[in-house]
Amino acid sequence: MKHFTTAALLFFSVIPQAAAGGGDPLVSATVEDCEKTALENHRSVQLAAREIRLHQARQTEAFRNLLPFLTLKGEETQGKADDAGRTPEFTEKSFGVELVQPLFQGGRLFRAFQQSRENLEAVRAKLERARQEAVYRARVAYWNLARAEKVLQIWIRHLEKLEKQKTMADRLLEAHVITPQDYMAVNTRYLQAHYQADGARAEVELRLWQWTESLGMKTPPQLRPQADFGAVSVRTDTLEDCLNLARVRHPDIRLQQAVFEAARRGHQGAKARHWPQIDLNGFYGKSGAAFKGEILTLKDDWQAGVRASLQFGGSTLQASGLRQRTSPRIGQSSTTESQTLSASVGILDGLKSRAEEKEAWLEHHAAQAQMESVEMDVLNGVREAYADMREILAQLKIDENELALALTEVSVAEIRSSRREGAVSERAASLARLAQAEEALTQSQAAHAVSLAALDRAVGHE
Repeated sequence: MKHFTTAALLFFSVIPQAAAGGGDPLVSATVEDCEKTALENHRSVQLAAREIRLHQARQTEAFRNLLPFLTLKGEETQGKADDAGRTPEFTEKSFGVELVQPLFQGGRLFRAFQQSRENLEAVRAKLERARQEAVYRARVAYWNLARAEKVLQIWIRHLEKLEKQKTMADRLLEAHVITPQDYMAVNTRYLQAHYQADGARAEVELRLWQWTESLGMKTPPQLRPQADFGAVSVRTDTLEDCLNLARVRHPDIRLQQAVFEAARRGHQGAKARHWPQIDLNGFYGKSGAAFKGEILTLKDDWQAGVRASLQFGGSTLQASGLRQRTSPRIGQSSTTESQTLSASVGILDGLKSRAEEKEAWLEHHAAQAQMESVEMDVLNGVREAYADMREILAQLKIDENELALALTEVSVAEIRSSRREGAVSERAASLARLAQAEEALTQSQAAHAVSLAALDRAVGHE
């Protein structure tokens, strides 16, 4: 998507600070500077970045569960009998490495890893959404403050002109050259400009603090948006272009797609209870034992086993086989090699996993419904933002024509005034209409810039 904003026409400059006590000049900044500051300061962006690191750690943990579990073991036992005269003190030592490998879990561990990967994609989309929201708020506040300052300048400038008209009307009224009605018309235009300027000053203060908040700051910075909007560029994208881009780029859609995939993987993992669960385990090391005064000799120890389980109904059948060889212990003179087979049935111990499977099914289908709803909401938001942008653009063209008409009326009024063909109030009225036309155009220019920012956010473009 082509991204046009009037910010491309803004340049750095210095605006003198007209404070009563003096002070440093206020440096004007582009909208890009404000976006960068907002992204650096906003806590929502920082917290979303931290959440990504958390889910990266969880993904690493899920991958680790696919690998063998190795445990290093070591043990030493010192003992003696109560009757030291009949049984001397003894020592037993053993060390080795134990291995446990999930051989087949019905895909549960792999689905858990895939689920962690989708959760990571979801939080990345959340970070993108936080960034776009911070950028959007900074843009809106930037243009609102720039508009408020421009409107204030308009009314201050026209207030000076109308004040001159009022001064002249005062003299003409005293000389009985104009009627009281003409004087009241001029005075009304002057008071209107005065009240408009007061209101504009109050709005500048409001917009300044809103802009400060959008930057993630507590006090207003020594920066101000440039008051001159310049030429307002026109976006050439069609509605269909915007909709197609939103489908692939909007963070809410990407977030919900990742949530849906994570829920689907979770459901698949929960269904693993219908498959056999098989684990391999083994141990290799050395051990030995000796009485006090004897030489302690360490010999090989090993163990190999398999364990399987399968749920049926609400119960669990477990079976295991173990073969091991151990070196002589106290009181033994030779190594021992044995085989063990065991089986057990857990009565109704699988009810929890059945409930978890049903819960995973609900989460899966709820996420699917939510994904469809979010996509519809996002696309409707794009349609609304696009319609607003086109309507404001049309109003902008109207206000440009109104301004041209107001300038013509001022010129005509000045000519008529120089020839003393019209009433004194005629020029004051034309100046007031010109001020209103300039304000309306400024409002439309700012609204157009804000509508572009809103369309960018609706599409998912930062």
